[in-house]
Amino acid sequence: MAARRGLNLVGAAGAGLVTSLAAWTALNRAVVRRLNSSSDPIDPADLDLPEDVREHTITMSDGWVVRSLERGPKEGPPVLLLHGITLGAAVWPYQLGALADAGLRVVALDLRGHGQSGRRAAEDGRRSGSAAPTLDRLATDVSEVLDAMELDGVVLVGHSLGGMAALRLLGNEPGLAAGSGRLAGLVLAATTANATHRRGPPGLSDAVVLARPLVSSASGLAARLPGPTLPAHDLAFLLARVTFGERPSSRHVAFTGRLTSDVPVRVSASLLLDVLRFNAEDILDRISVPTGVVVGEKDLVTPPPQSEYLATHIASSELQVLAGCGHMLMLERPDELNRIICRIVERAAG
Repeated sequence: MAARRGLNLVGAAGAGLVTSLAAWTALNRAVVRRLNSSSDPIDPADLDLPEDVREHTITMSDGWVVRSLERGPKEGPPVLLLHGITLGAAVWPYQLGALADAGLRVVALDLRGHGQSGRRAAEDGRRSGSAAPTLDRLATDVSEVLDAMELDGVVLVGHSLGGMAALRLLGNEPGLAAGSGRLAGLVLAATTANATHRRGPPGLSDAVVLARPLVSSASGLAARLPGPTLPAHDLAFLLARVTFGERPSSRHVAFTGRLTSDVPVRVSASLLLDVLRFNAEDILDRISVPTGVVVGEKDLVTPPPQSEYLATHIASSELQVLAGCGHMLMLERPDELNRIICRIVERAAG
């Protein structure tokens, strides 16, 4: 009798789980349909890369191959765009368009493990991309790209993870922070020097500290798994929606979800482990190049207090908070972000 009751409980629990999953799936699809059915002023062609983009593949010192996209005059002031986690060089269509048209030499990098970086055979025939990336290695990649593409006097634009990679590079090469010949300016977009520092809503940092061992264990396991970061289309769309602010374009959200779904889970999990340990606060007061700090008012990923801290501790910085904007600045507010980048280029030149 007891065994039968146990089986009944297991069966009931299983049925409840199946029902819950079905309800969750139905809710996801309903929300996605509603968002997609709303009027959207964005032309899908706007998200295509310009036809005259030049593509390069660069072999790193450890055999990995990374891809860069370049547009604009070779003699123009160089700008290097570094995207956030689970994105790619393709996330910068508005910058590769407008900034290059303004006379800048714009280069967008597929960070290691993202986009088409690390997925091609190196020149000597070895396969690249077998190991999960780290922030230290991303910083080294950026340094090697600067050398390989001869980007002297560059303005580094780092979004989210890309901003952390830029800060790690400045920590590894202190001369850059002081304005060596290779670095002329810096734009830190929706990023942080320490994601777990006690800043933001009350109780948030304590929750992060308490959850960090669990997240670290889960990320360590995920870093050994095959497959994409987000295999489900609806789930990718809904999670991408969280990274946007008020009234986003459904096409922008879907575009971001597709980029995320293309990144292997071992890549995002490995980098998440590094992000949880990341701390670049000690180098902020050594940065003397012109610096723009920009964040969305509604950013839930790297909330405004993170950027306010950056601006407070970088003496050469200017802070701009974009009203109603979320984490995806380059898509939500491309004109304003482009003006900030151009402002830093002008300050660097002056």
